[in-house]
Amino acid sequence: MKPEGRLLLLDSELTSIANTYIATSGLPNNQRFDCLSSPGKGPIPANNVIGVDCYQVATTPIYMPGVRGVEGNFYKINPHMVTVNDVQRGDFGVHFDSNTPGSSGVRSVKNQRWLASLRERHETFINLWG
Repeated sequence: MKPEGRLLLLDSELTSIANTYIATSGLPNNQRFDCLSSPGKGPIPANNVIGVDCYQVATTPIYMPGVRGVEGNFYKINPHMVTVNDVQRGDFGVHFDSNTPGSSGVRSVKNQRWLASLRERHETFINLWG
């Protein structure tokens, strides 16, 4: 089974899907619901699991060339820290998937175009539901 899903970019003015991208969250074999409280392995918890309306992705990147798997721009996801099943998780973000499929609890995208589209937006944050 491929550890991938889809990340949709929604156009709120047209109420339509602007684009769809292949994305993953969590390391292979750690992308199940029962892995949500696994720091560094599990997927980013769904917003309804942590009790927020949505996550927010910063459109200003943090440049992380020396971090394996990121090796470039990292877009921070807020809230920064969350609690799932009494376990604290955090440091969520979006980045290009530069090595093996999957990520340590962040959304990794297989297409650099999505990350470039973040920089083109005029908002400081964009909403992320999951």
